[in-house]
Amino acid sequence: MNFIRRLRYWLHRKDEEVAMAEEMEHHRQMLAQEGAAPRSFGNSARAMEEARQVWIWRWLESVGQDIRYAVRSLRGQPGFTLAALLAITLGIGLNASLFTAFNAVALKPWPV
Repeated sequence: MNFIRRLRYWLHRKDEEVAMAEEMEHHRQMLAQEGAAPRSFGNSARAMEEARQVWIWRWLESVGQDIRYAVRSLRGQPGFTLAALLAITLGIGLNASLFTAFNAVALKPWPV
């Protein structure tokens, strides 16, 4: 059930955010009608974050933001991006080939 709720949030994020803001405003108006101080509702941003945790894991949203920021940064510096990708590609390829040779020579038993 939680997975379905989180998937629904991802598909309809804008609508859910609007509905949550409307509901918070409704509760704030209810408190005002009862004669409570405006501060009695508490911090709206914190309440929205806590409500959002029901729909999605906070760390997953943070990872998504980090990835989008990294892509924007790398797109702005194509020379650095090319150099970084080349270094990573060479490192992974060299590591894989050296481990393959080491595995064949040292780790597998010799047919003796």
